[in-house]
Amino acid sequence: MLGAIIFIISPGAMVATVELFNAIRDGDYGLGSVIASLIILLTLMVDVFVSKILNKTQEVI
Repeated sequence: MLGAIIFIISPGAMVATVELFNAIRDGDYGLGSVIASLIILLTLMVDVFVSKILNKTQEVI
């Protein structure tokens, strides 16, 4: 599977994925690993939260 992502950011904005790429580019793999782990955890938490909301709304319908 091939995918493409376009990041549109404003100057001065600190976006986690851009900071991740910058850390890896600079050779700071420890920081890159921490940022990647936080992105994964945050995504998982949002997925679980949305899933619970959708399950509750489906039970009502």
